[in-house]
Amino acid sequence: VVVLVGYILASFAGGFIVTKMSRQVSTGVVLPIIVGALLMIGGVLNFIMLPGQPVWFMAAALVTFIPLSLVGYRFAR
Repeated sequence: VVVLVGYILASFAGGFIVTKMSRQVSTGVVLPIIVGALLMIGGVLNFIMLPGQPVWFMAAALVTFIPLSLVGYRFAR
């Protein structure tokens, strides 16, 4: 559960920080989605390299990356 909370905080913080840092470059939602997608790719690679993780954890982690980066985007606006 602690690792899942870390994934949640990373997704939120990634969306928040990329939105705050890129106000002059992009005002859209594209950059937070890219951050969420990169975190999701990292999560999938983690699941492949470290087998034996519970299915509920993998499903919960994959569902949280992009939506929580978008929540961070909304909080930063």
